[in-house]
Amino acid sequence: MSKKLNPDSLYRACRMVFQGNSFAKIGHEFEDRPGTIRNWSRREKWKTFKEELTEATKARELEVFTMEATTQ
Repeated sequence: MSKKLNPDSLYRACRMVFQGNSFAKIGHEFEDRPGTIRNWSRREKWKTFKEELTEATKARELEVFTMEATTQ
């Protein structure tokens, strides 16, 4: 990984994309080019973390849905 790309930076950038931020905005935040952030998104650690975020979000939504269904 490059000097700027430590695991914390990668996970933070991935979270930002997951939350709907563009590569351009993230690049500005990290003082790097959007293409560099896009390259980060091709790494295996990024893909794995994105899958984990997706699964956690699904579980949270299911929990909320179940709670709403049982209280009605």
